[in-house]
Amino acid sequence: MPPPYAFVVLTGLALAMPLAACSLGTIGGVFSPDPSDTQATTSAADGTLPQPEMAGRWLLATDGAAGCTMNFSGSARGHEGTIAPEGGCPGRFFTSRNWSYEQNAIIIRNHAGELLAQLNVTAADRLVGQGPNGEPVSLTR
Repeated sequence: MPPPYAFVVLTGLALAMPLAACSLGTIGGVFSPDPSDTQATTSAADGTLPQPEMAGRWLLATDGAAGCTMNFSGSARGHEGTIAPEGGCPGRFFTSRNWSYEQNAIIIRNHAGELLAQLNVTAADRLVGQGPNGEPVSLTR
């Protein structure tokens, strides 16, 4: 009979392998949002997931561009806050300054108040949506 820890290790590997296949796609160091995530997975009675805790660091990814880290501020379960990109953000995302929670979506706006992205919750640590031109955008922890 194998030692008891062998079962734990094998079980952990069996669970981790399928999850690894579902992670963010990376092509040569460039992040690509998973196209199957375009619609939020629902679990609440009204068909929406609860608002995520936005405060903290998030990785922003857009289709075919290197990702960047963004620092979100705000109170726990607050409905708005500020964003401080750490640099190297693709497109106009380096101008991200504010976020708000509106109609079950996280809205990212630049310093002039222009829409940069609208994202829906797919998990507590993942949001997926699109920019104003329809380009896919994701935020993950």
